[in-house]
Amino acid sequence: MEKAQTFQAYAAQAHFIDEMRMKTRAVAAREARLWDHFRTESAAAVINPDNVCAMLADLCRAYNDCMLRRLVDFAERIMETLFHWAQSFPEIEIELCWLPSGEAIATCGGINVEPSVDDVTDSCWYSICFLHALFDEGCVKRAAMLKKRDKGPIVDFLHLYARYLSIEGCRWTVMDSAEKRQFTDEPMRKCFVKGAQQLARLRDDIEILRSSNGLDPYLLFLYGKVLSQLGMVKAAAEAFRKAVVEMPYCWPAWQELAKILDDTFDVIELPDCWMKLLFAIDYYMNRQLPHGAIKALTLFKGTGAMKTPVFIFQAARICISVRELYRALKLYRKMTKLDHYCVWCMDMFASVLSIRRPQALKEELAALSNRCFEANPESPLALVVWGITISSFRSHDKAVRYFQRALEMNPLYSEAWVLLGNELILVKNLNGAEFAFCQGLAVDPTDTRLYYGLGEVCSQAGKPEFAIYWYSMAIKTKRHSTRAVLYLLQQLTLMKRTHHGRRLMRKCNIPYSDEYIAQLKQRCDIFLN
Repeated sequence: MEKAQTFQAYAAQAHFIDEMRMKTRAVAAREARLWDHFRTESAAAVINPDNVCAMLADLCRAYNDCMLRRLVDFAERIMETLFHWAQSFPEIEIELCWLPSGEAIATCGGINVEPSVDDVTDSCWYSICFLHALFDEGCVKRAAMLKKRDKGPIVDFLHLYARYLSIEGCRWTVMDSAEKRQFTDEPMRKCFVKGAQQLARLRDDIEILRSSNGLDPYLLFLYGKVLSQLGMVKAAAEAFRKAVVEMPYCWPAWQELAKILDDTFDVIELPDCWMKLLFAIDYYMNRQLPHGAIKALTLFKGTGAMKTPVFIFQAARICISVRELYRALKLYRKMTKLDHYCVWCMDMFASVLSIRRPQALKEELAALSNRCFEANPESPLALVVWGITISSFRSHDKAVRYFQRALEMNPLYSEAWVLLGNELILVKNLNGAEFAFCQGLAVDPTDTRLYYGLGEVCSQAGKPEFAIYWYSMAIKTKRHSTRAVLYLLQQLTLMKRTHHGRRLMRKCNIPYSDEYIAQLKQRCDIFLN
């Protein structure tokens, strides 16, 4: 009799898990809407080995435009991709030319990619060169306050972009006051309110410029950034969409568009070009849909793109998301062979090495931190890699100091906020951890780990009702997260709210692995009775 009851219970549990694997209509509809934003099928014909020269020419144009406007972070990533990609095709010659503001790329494989500056006067070039010098020296506030004497899309962008950077810098400056060290909210609130007012004035100035002269794609990109910071996400997405429609190789607009689009937007029409497929990988990974990212990435096979750090990094991200850490390590080692002193994205490589605990990997992690320090000792990323290394050797107090130094240099570094919060939890500083996770959410509200961290802080502080809220927010951000479901079920068990747990398990569509099924069985017995 007992064996029969045990068998029936096991059969019921297995049937329930099979039902959980099936997609609900709501989840299927959501995925259909997501796929409509970046339709890879319509743009797949653009990518083929015969079209590589045109793709490299688009990168050259994007690099020229970003350097003229001092979008240095984007230009660095574009040039790194172009440099490694062009090495696979030595027959494609890239020639340089000289502008009054410096060198630029003139031709790529016989295709003219020189920036269109015929309408820029000599007086305008003087203003551009002076603004470039101020940007290069880091005097952004002085560039923002400089009296505007000339007109033109490049000069207008540099002035407005300097104002935007100075506003963001004031909002995120780490203040060394006693009030900030005690994590009080009032100084931060006043600082953010003042920043929002300045952003609103900047938005009004850009709209005046749009009504009089219209906006070029990069001014549309800046307009979208300002709207996004003001919380007007749909208007920002429309600005980014107009930018990529007008200029399909506008790399910054594609990157921002892939970041903010989600299933709350109606379907938008995007131009069919190869950059759409490149940023479709980012788009699907931000939405926690690795299968779509794999589909977009495989379209680049045979074009030589898979030998560039950007594409290797995307492949490694996909491997991490599906918990193939060994393959991710192989891809990162391939990247370091390609560029031994590559600093970009090495924080994620260090995190993967710190998760896997063998002694050989700890030695590799220490070697990685030394390489990053030799390549750029003042980089926030190098400091974060050092912090991860020190944390893996259980020196959490020292790791906190490294993460704080990295955030002093770059307060918009969301990965550093996550790591700082985790370290503060380990040293039992729950107030500091809560502050770090909240600051990280202000930078990147799509990072699920920040919601996990806040839930863990509330759980350790004995506030299960607040922990339930934050774990629920994690599930909304990452619908397929088994980890968030397990944590939430644990808190619901403490609150004796089993009916909420049953409803949650019916609604969630989770791709189970054997390990997670075993954990879920242990957690969910109370909800299956």
